[in-house]
Amino acid sequence: MTAVDVAVAVPGAAPFSYDVPAELAARITPGVRVRVPFGSGQRIGWVTGPAAAGSRPLKPLLDVVDAAPVLTAELLALTRWIASYYRCGWGEAIRSALPPGMDARLVRTVFVNAGAQSAAVSPADRRMAEYLRDRTTVAYDYLVRTFGRGAPAALERLAAAGLVGVYHVWQKARVSARQEQWLVARDGEFTNGRARAQRQLWQRLQQRRALPPAELKGARAAASKLVASGLAAWEARVVERLPGREGLETEAAVTELTTEQERVRAAVADDIQHRSFAVRLLLGVTASGKTELYLRAARETIAAGRRVLILVPEIGLTHQMVGRVRAALGEAAVLHSEMGGGERFDAWRLIREGRYRVVVGTRSAVFAPLDDIGLIVVDEEQDPSYKQQDSRPCYHARDVAIVRARAHGAAVLLGSATPSIETYHKAVSGKFALSELTVRVSGAAPPAIEIIDLRQQPTQGIIAAPLADALRDCVAAGGQAMLLLNRRGLAACVQCGSCGEVLRCPNCSVSLTPHRAPGKLLCHYCGYARQLDRQCPRCRHLLLLPRGWGTQQLEAEVATLLPGRPVLRMDADTTARKGSHLAILRSFESGHASVLIGTQMIAKGHHFPAVTVAGIVNIDDVLGFPDFRAGERAFQLLHQGAGPDQDPGASGADPRRPPRLPRLRRMGAVPTAGGRVPAIRPSRRRHRQRCQGRRSGGGRGGRGPRSGR
Repeated sequence: MTAVDVAVAVPGAAPFSYDVPAELAARITPGVRVRVPFGSGQRIGWVTGPAAAGSRPLKPLLDVVDAAPVLTAELLALTRWIASYYRCGWGEAIRSALPPGMDARLVRTVFVNAGAQSAAVSPADRRMAEYLRDRTTVAYDYLVRTFGRGAPAALERLAAAGLVGVYHVWQKARVSARQEQWLVARDGEFTNGRARAQRQLWQRLQQRRALPPAELKGARAAASKLVASGLAAWEARVVERLPGREGLETEAAVTELTTEQERVRAAVADDIQHRSFAVRLLLGVTASGKTELYLRAARETIAAGRRVLILVPEIGLTHQMVGRVRAALGEAAVLHSEMGGGERFDAWRLIREGRYRVVVGTRSAVFAPLDDIGLIVVDEEQDPSYKQQDSRPCYHARDVAIVRARAHGAAVLLGSATPSIETYHKAVSGKFALSELTVRVSGAAPPAIEIIDLRQQPTQGIIAAPLADALRDCVAAGGQAMLLLNRRGLAACVQCGSCGEVLRCPNCSVSLTPHRAPGKLLCHYCGYARQLDRQCPRCRHLLLLPRGWGTQQLEAEVATLLPGRPVLRMDADTTARKGSHLAILRSFESGHASVLIGTQMIAKGHHFPAVTVAGIVNIDDVLGFPDFRAGERAFQLLHQGAGPDQDPGASGADPRRPPRLPRLRRMGAVPTAGGRVPAIRPSRRRHRQRCQGRRSGGGRGGRGPRSGR
């Protein structure tokens, strides 16, 4: 190829054409990364194919970054479709399909001229000059953040005086394959009898044949002596940085399927055996055995020599799904945004090398570099977390999965108890196949639902009185409870009680949410944070009042209601650190806490047999959210939160667990005279003073933690 098209991650941009120098022609192939001139600087781009013939002179490529393509032809075609359908740049789509941090960046850097003569500088610039004096290089952006808005002008004056120089420098990729120096045994006989440390290390080396650096602490000198004597050698090995295998307890394998399950299994197996594109909506009530059908279909696909991709909506659900997949199918790769950069890169690399046949992950896993995909499962397909809308490119992972399955001739399973309106319409109109599961595996009846009108019921703060009684009875009987409030923080907003001013984010113009940190106000859109003012910024009145409620305030009220009982909270504030999702779920599953409070993610697909009471607080906010899907989303949330009944004597009960109340995972429970435990969906009156621009259900504020890429 004498000229190629290169996609650069520029918003809305089509590929740019570049000339290929003769010395680089042999290394050029579609999917490799290249370094190209772009405007007055340089960029990293991806070769998409040969350029169309033209008469205009082209700029030459500068370098080829990869020895082999980082994108297959199928992923190139998929990202091209994303760029066309979602109206974004092809380079933006390609960047989203690769692990973050792979590309080198051109960074503006300040170099200090050590040999420059001292020059007279103004007092305003002297502080920066003294800061730079003992440093060789400093990032330009770091200086601007450190010294404020006057930094660019000060740097120009220092550069004019010959004290510094400002250049663009390529910074290496933040993530890449990690290599470690292992000590490897060689043939020979140890003869130095007086070197005790060397003999002990040599004996360990004879048993293991290779030792990693972590096992050589305190023995580096002995290792160097063994290498010098020819009994050992240093060998560079690539280290696999993968997340631990810890997970939630897996359920026992199901040996027999119900009649409905067997009918669906046969239909899905037929789709897989035909090796042709097919989309099937698996519409099953809660606890009807959809996950078991996913695993059976995956086993059929692996037996046919093909690969499986399983998507889940939330990071918190990956642990349970991965546990069940590994128990049923063996090794599986995991991809989600809570993993470290190195972990994601290594998982991506091993998937591309063909190490795994099954991949489980959140929406970004739809780009996993699998070849010959035979089955794609989209669990809880209606979940809004599958929609990437916080950053470019915007896409819907469910629809991308369907397009990718068409390219592979794969079967698609869209599982849900409450499918989205558009998916259900396609199913009933014949565009998708429809399979229904109407019976719970345990044979339990659906839970009774009772709505509590708080205009006629007393409340104890946020919690309705009937729900408060149910919580006390539940905990006293040894059960567990789950409370869902779809807003994190202490309250919805802060409002002046005198003039009505609502404190807003200067970047987004939405109300700031108060948090438990002393006087902290946080924007749930952009992350802007500041301390709470003592006075109203408009009228200087001292009456600043919180409006509405959040999970932190609910946690405080539950702690007061149930003194001495451990309470866990699961939202964006408690799950920001790596591994926090799994830690909270495992703690609750093991019975270390009596109550789990969280945003809507705690209602999705979790299996906690000891839960006997579940309440959704303040459902009016979900119903009243200004979105045309508000009613649909409220129904889905309530249906997921209600969950199944389970007879305590039903098959599959774990004999190791102590006797407990029936598993009722419902909106809340209040015992009646007849002994049944009807569900409660507590709600409240809408705010008398609504906060303009407030957000209750969507985005990072309403869903708790981000769902993850």
